[in-house]
Amino acid sequence: MKRLLALALALVMALPLGAGSIKPPKGFEGQLWANVLALYGTKGDATKFLCTAEPIEKIEGGYRVLSAGHCVQEQPAGVTFSVAEEIGGPRTPVTVLKAYDGDGLDFSLFYLQTSKTYQVFQLGNESEMAVGDSTVSPSFALGLGKQLNRGVVSSMPMGNTDECSDGSCVGKFLVQQYAGSGASGSAILSAKSHKVIGLLVYEFGAQVGFAIEPISMFPKFMAGPGQMRKADKAVAVDLVVLIPDDVFVAQFSSAHPFMLTIHGPNPIFTQGGYRF
Repeated sequence: MKRLLALALALVMALPLGAGSIKPPKGFEGQLWANVLALYGTKGDATKFLCTAEPIEKIEGGYRVLSAGHCVQEQPAGVTFSVAEEIGGPRTPVTVLKAYDGDGLDFSLFYLQTSKTYQVFQLGNESEMAVGDSTVSPSFALGLGKQLNRGVVSSMPMGNTDECSDGSCVGKFLVQQYAGSGASGSAILSAKSHKVIGLLVYEFGAQVGFAIEPISMFPKFMAGPGQMRKADKAVAVDLVVLIPDDVFVAQFSSAHPFMLTIHGPNPIFTQGGYRF
């Protein structure tokens, strides 16, 4: 029976797309569908789908694009970012303007230079919502393709719990909907006001739902400083060098050994023709 089912599925998938194909949504949901973006990271020859993003402001030369902070901060040094309208579609480079993951914030903001026209996602406020209110969210969960998910606000803002003893849950609220890896950064919109009330940032499991970063925290993110990417944080390097003491002291005004802190994932320090 399993073999027959697999064969039947293969035959169905082999049929050409025609009048019976599933069509994209219409109206407001169609607008979300047409304008949500897939965020990619590239390092060297490797490119990987990361998260979901959305344009939130039209500016000179392009758009400001919003996603989750951990989509940037958890990437290794040297990664460049781009967006596409479909999984595997043509990608356009984006520049990280700012990113932060911690202290109750999980946002990243990019600059997308393009002559294309997008309809921006309007930012609202989660205070307009009540538990039980309906939500809608476009995403690229699991990188399977573009998806539209309906949900419901299932909690008030959370406090400290055993599940989040580090305080990362404080202020966030839960939404019950379908999602998965890659949906991080996807906008959660009120089905009534059609405005963004938060960003999906992580999940607790299908039985509980997804933690949402309140959009009311976005002004705090914008007003505060940026955050160094984890991979770029300073590392301590113990300089063990075999050069004459008098040369070493002349160059560094100190007798070795000593510690030097250098920023970067692959620190190289050059002094007096010596590389460390």
